[in-house]
Amino acid sequence: MFIKQSLLIFNFIKIGITLSLVLPTIFAYSQIPTDQDCLGAIPVCQPVYYQENSYSGTGNYPNEINPGPSCMDWGELNDVWYIITVKTGGDLGFLITPNNPDNDYDWAVYNLTDAECSDIYYDPSLEVSCNWSGTPGPTGANGGSNLNHQNAYGTPFNALIPVNVGETYVLNVSNFSSNQYGYTLDFSLSTASIYDNVPPYISDVQQTIGCAGETQLSFKFSENVLYTTVQASDFSITGPAGETYTIMSPYGTWTTLTGSASGGASGYAWHWEPTDQLLDPDVQDPTTVNLKTTTVFTLTVDDSNGCEDQDDVTVPVVGGALGMVVTADDSSICIG
Repeated sequence: MFIKQSLLIFNFIKIGITLSLVLPTIFAYSQIPTDQDCLGAIPVCQPVYYQENSYSGTGNYPNEINPGPSCMDWGELNDVWYIITVKTGGDLGFLITPNNPDNDYDWAVYNLTDAECSDIYYDPSLEVSCNWSGTPGPTGANGGSNLNHQNAYGTPFNALIPVNVGETYVLNVSNFSSNQYGYTLDFSLSTASIYDNVPPYISDVQQTIGCAGETQLSFKFSENVLYTTVQASDFSITGPAGETYTIMSPYGTWTTLTGSASGGASGYAWHWEPTDQLLDPDVQDPTTVNLKTTTVFTLTVDDSNGCEDQDDVTVPVVGGALGMVVTADDSSICIG
C-alpha cells in the first residue's frame, strides 16, 4: 500500500535457431497517441462519462507531467486525458467519483489555448488547477474550496475554473490507488458550454500540386478532429479531367517471418514476440500485422525435452507515408 504523506519503499542444453523473412516495402509513421496521451485526449462531448475499469499505465507518451512544479507529485499514474473546447464562457466544473469509495483519484487541468501538449512538462503556468489530495472518494473542481492547487494534505475539492469562449483545456485523471476500479466523471456543474456536436467540414484545400513525385496535399478542417476517426480512404481527389482517385491507407504493410531449428529433440514448440505484432505468434512462420515502425522479433523454441533457445531478427521500416497537414480553427469535435 502506498501512502502519499510519507514515502515508503517496498522490496519486491541449447537449440540452434536460424531466422529469415520475406520483406516487402514498409512505410514509417510516428508513434500513435492513445487516450492515455495528451495528443489523443478524449473530446468532451457529453456531461457524464462512466469508466467501468481503471486505466493502466501512461500511454505511448509517458512523463507528460513534470512532478516538480505540478501538484501531481508522482506525475502521471494509470491515467487518461480529456480535451475541452469552450463554446461559451463561464465556469468549468466537474466531479470525479470513484466506483470504489476507498480509491484515491488525482487530476490536473491545463490551458492549451496558446500551447501544445509538449509544453505541459516545461511550462508550469499552463496548470490552472490541480488536486493531489490523499483523501479517498470524490474529488474535482466543484467549488468545494477556493483553492486551485492542493497537495496530499489538502482537501479533495478545488474552486470552479473560470473559462472563456474559444479556449482549450485538457484534463488529466490519474488513479493513485492503482487498482482496477474506474470512476464517473461529471461535467454538469459547468456553467460554461463545453460540448461540440457540430460536424467539421473541409474549409480550405491546397490548390497547386507539384510535379510528378509530390506526395503531400495540405487541407484544412473547420475545426480540429480526432485523428483516429480519420482514415486516408475517407478522401478522394478529382483531377483536372474529372478523374477521381481514392487515397489508399499509408499505414505500413505486413511481412512473413520464417524460423527454423536444429539439434535437440524433435517436436519443436515455436513462440514469437512481440505477440501484438503477429497474427499468430505460436507458429513456425508467422505473418505480421501491418508494421509501422522498425521491430525486433524474438523467436523462442522449446524441444520435446524442455530445452530452449532464442534468436531474433530485425524488420527495418523504410520509406515514408503519404503526408497530410491538417489544421483547425477549433480544438476538438464530438460525434454528431
